[in-house]
Amino acid sequence: MKKNNQLKFILTIFFFIFAGIIFCLSNEFAELSVSDFFIRKFVSHKAHGSEDIVLIVIDDASLEKIRWPWRRDLYSEMFDFLENKAGAKIVLFDAVLSSPDPYSKEADKKFYNYLKRSKNLILGFDMCKNGNNCVTIPENYYSIFNKKCYVNVSDKKNEKKIKEVYSGVMEMPLEFLDSAVSFGSVIVMDRIPEQINNDKVIRTYSNIVYFNGKYYPSLALVGYSKLTNTDKYILTDKALYSQDKALNIKFPSAAVNSQSNYTYLKWYKPYDENNYYSHKEYSAIDILNLSRMPDGSKITSKSGEVISADLFKDKIVFVGGNAKAQSLDDKLGSPVSPNHAGVDIQATALNNYIDNTFTQKSSLGLNIFITAVILILSFLAIYFLTPMVSFSISTSILLLYFIVYLTCLNNDYILNFITVFFLEILLFAFAYIYQFKVEGDKKDKIQKAMGKYLSTDVMQRVVKDIDNISLGGKKTEATIMFIDIRKFTSISENMAADEVTLLLNEYFTTIYPIITKYNGVLNKFIGDAVLTIFEAQETHAKDAICCAGEVLEQVKKLQQKWLGEGKPKIDVGVGINSGDVFIGNIGTQERMEYTVIGDTVNTASRIEGYNKIYKTKFLIGEYTYELVKDMIDVIKINQVTIRGKSQKINIYEVLRIKK
Repeated sequence: MKKNNQLKFILTIFFFIFAGIIFCLSNEFAELSVSDFFIRKFVSHKAHGSEDIVLIVIDDASLEKIRWPWRRDLYSEMFDFLENKAGAKIVLFDAVLSSPDPYSKEADKKFYNYLKRSKNLILGFDMCKNGNNCVTIPENYYSIFNKKCYVNVSDKKNEKKIKEVYSGVMEMPLEFLDSAVSFGSVIVMDRIPEQINNDKVIRTYSNIVYFNGKYYPSLALVGYSKLTNTDKYILTDKALYSQDKALNIKFPSAAVNSQSNYTYLKWYKPYDENNYYSHKEYSAIDILNLSRMPDGSKITSKSGEVISADLFKDKIVFVGGNAKAQSLDDKLGSPVSPNHAGVDIQATALNNYIDNTFTQKSSLGLNIFITAVILILSFLAIYFLTPMVSFSISTSILLLYFIVYLTCLNNDYILNFITVFFLEILLFAFAYIYQFKVEGDKKDKIQKAMGKYLSTDVMQRVVKDIDNISLGGKKTEATIMFIDIRKFTSISENMAADEVTLLLNEYFTTIYPIITKYNGVLNKFIGDAVLTIFEAQETHAKDAICCAGEVLEQVKKLQQKWLGEGKPKIDVGVGINSGDVFIGNIGTQERMEYTVIGDTVNTASRIEGYNKIYKTKFLIGEYTYELVKDMIDVIKINQVTIRGKSQKINIYEVLRIKK
């Protein structure tokens, strides 16, 4: 019992160590990948992105027509068409224009003039990270820039010490900055270490970024603010809220006390699997061509789609690049695609804002609680029930939890799953290691206990074929040996019961190892007599003779020991006979005994009895003599009558065993 408790304690310690390691590793590396898989297979295919949001992409087809980089007046032309002719609600430019037009100052002027007239165009900006040697920016730069990033964030977090990640806004021409209406950050996730996982998959979106004591809004947040005419937000440890209570919007935080606030995105079904656009997408070259047509005209795209200006009326339009050109290669990994266009991720964020639906991930505390409950239920099943029942119950618990997991995922809530699965396997492994060890110890104890009642040979036979124990046996040639104590009844009458028991136990303990040494099977104790079977082919008679000789030698030593202890002298007689016997299970199906029967057994018993008549100690039958006569010296005693046999047989006294 003490050993089992020690084993249980050791396995428990190791389980908690391994469980902790698995929980940490799985939570860090596996859980999000697993949720990505289920989002991709079951969740994101429910619906496309909003029909009110469209994408205009500077793609490979656009660059085939107009060499990159494009002149700024081309942007003016496209934006002017979308805003003033097509009637787009807002236009969001997912790009950063950090330098003047390399081809034409005139193109820049046209672009700046358009920006001054524009009311609903939101341009992108980027931040420069610390350690990247940002260029020096004029003092009046930020005073102008801050007016363009007009969203106001009131910080209500408990922790106010925020680590500075950025050293400034990437430089843009002052005239460009001064002409624009508003700016939003195009940072998604790839620039902030704590917002991207080791697998480089974008799962969250930066609502705001922090620099120099101020929060700057993302491109999608500026777009949402324009659409809803709100510019004031409250940042807490749990979410970013709009101060306009009528909107009832909050962006749940994916992390607390960050230098920014970012949210797990809800993903949509793709329109285009190749480049993964979940919103309707048009090539920028088609829009440019359409802008040059008379009002009301239509064009047919390369894919055969008919495009007209009214397709963009009251739509939210994102413009961005996604082409093989180095500066336009804007593909990011996401849960739904390894090549997700960055402009579509921006559109997905704004789509989430408008629908006020986001994905949320369960907290560490909730994951630990759920894992603990499932493991405790499984442990109780393993502890109190049979292996098959406990396995069925634990499997059912996991299946039920998997259904709960998918239900939550379909409702945009991510629980841990694979960690629970791994820990269930670990629990079963440790439980069955313990159970296997305990059952093995029990089996050994039972075998040892039963071995005190059955011979080792019989026990081995039973264990070896435990599923096929039945009545029956075999007929074989064997040698049977009886060893009996002379005048034991009269001796025991003069001794106390416990003294008799001790004497017999010492005697039997002495001869038993000798019997097993010579391949004998101690079949049974018959009072003070011992019945032993030798059935090894070719050597059974020889084994019996050698065994009997050694037993008699040991009895002599015991006699001397007992005489020195004041105990009575005990003599033994040995009778051996060889021949055909039946060996096997005798009795009923409910109670059977492995034994030996036959004329050979009876004759061996009668031969041993003649020791009393002829005052001998070691007698053998004539067939045994024929089998071993070359190894022994004998005296032929006489032809004797065996009860139950019509003919007399010769018996021999063994005087010496030749070495």
